[in-house]
Amino acid sequence: MSIECKDDGLNFQLGQIKGERIKTDQKYQGVRVNAKAFLDSAIIHLQIDVGFGDIITPNVEELDFPTLLSLPSPRLLVYHKETVIAEKFHAMVLLGLTNTRMKDFYDVWILTTTQEFQGKIILTAIKRTFEKRASVELTNQTPIALTEEFYNDS
Repeated sequence: MSIECKDDGLNFQLGQIKGERIKTDQKYQGVRVNAKAFLDSAIIHLQIDVGFGDIITPNVEELDFPTLLSLPSPRLLVYHKETVIAEKFHAMVLLGLTNTRMKDFYDVWILTTTQEFQGKIILTAIKRTFEKRASVELTNQTPIALTEEFYNDS
């Protein structure tokens, strides 16, 4: 199995590409693909997670993925940034003090300081994500993950 493409120096080990089913919880499934490639003597491990059944608000977005070389950009279907925020916020609320997903906090900070959001769209994304997942109630209270108690928790 191979796909012809311009030589970018990246050599994928086709025999080592593996896919497996993943579950983030009982309701949501996906596929995780792991691949190994070489760029000269550098080893590159690539992991791609594909989820199924998520609510995407406002809709799927097409993104031209940036490249380092002057090659055509691959076009990907991706979550809208509002959905990314909604799902990370849901995890923060759900996990509370047990949350160890610090990258989520960083991702939310980066997105909210580098991107513009429309309040109505992000609110809709959060509401729809919480409704779909039905694992924790959305309330007017500040989530523990956004309090000093969480910050001070060892």
